[in-house]
Amino acid sequence: GFNKNHSCAASSSFLLSETTACSTKASSLFRFERYEIAFMDFTQPQSSVQLQTVVSQEFPPLLLNNLTRRIVVGRGQDNSKDEDEDDAGGEDKDEAEFEDEDKQGEQNKDKNDERNIFRQQLRLVDENLGTTYSSKSKKLYGNNKPWQQNKMQEMATPGLIHVSYWQDDLLRFFVSFMPTVEEISPGHEATVLYLYELQITDPFQRKGVGHQLFTRLLRVCKSLHLAGIELTVFSDNVPAIAFYKKIGMDLAHDSPRDSDVTSLSGNRPAHRTRSRSRTPEILATKTPPKPDYYILFQRV
Repeated sequence: GFNKNHSCAASSSFLLSETTACSTKASSLFRFERYEIAFMDFTQPQSSVQLQTVVSQEFPPLLLNNLTRRIVVGRGQDNSKDEDEDDAGGEDKDEAEFEDEDKQGEQNKDKNDERNIFRQQLRLVDENLGTTYSSKSKKLYGNNKPWQQNKMQEMATPGLIHVSYWQDDLLRFFVSFMPTVEEISPGHEATVLYLYELQITDPFQRKGVGHQLFTRLLRVCKSLHLAGIELTVFSDNVPAIAFYKKIGMDLAHDSPRDSDVTSLSGNRPAHRTRSRSRTPEILATKTPPKPDYYILFQRV
């Protein structure tokens, strides 16, 4: 649901059309300066165009017969606030953007559509994981803001790609991802596709949609010669962990772990403690404590 290394930051986004180049602004906050040691520098226009082309090819305009695709990519200015937010400065800024309809009409239309897409995505995240985010937001984001505000800002992370599928005006599912440089083994860094979100509405769950979306992400990785897919999953999200285990993901080498867990596969050794029984040889099984999240990785 988030990238453990990338702080959430105020930023904006733009709609990615079939001919619009996806470009991002280098920022040390998001560690873009480290891309020079990886396979491809996705902060450069040429690589960004290639990324856009591959994403457009692997995620078709129509899916499951009647679902239409929308793609949004973050780009580095604070325009992620809703028009109805209490922040007066944000309201003034939004009103100013709409003053000159002749010069900026089409641009403002896109911005309004972006906010609507983000609102719908946020609503789906809330339906699936709202309770968990509410309890863990302060620890994850390091502030006291409502988790929804942090998530909206995170959705607008520079370079973060959102591919969503809609039935008329109803969001059915979406994925959010971006190339990042991660340490995939001790002392070895490489560019991976970091999966921020894979969210599916209830009517489309348990119908193979998640597997299909993940397969398309793997194809993006292979086309761009990336090292693999990495993601973060809440440790109490048992269905998601089971899904990712089934499709071949395992704990990343630098993932937080239960006290003695080494992988998602096989038997987890249990903590063994002395029972209070009169027979001291009888041992009781104690569930090991869990971290807030695990980092999973799959090499391609």
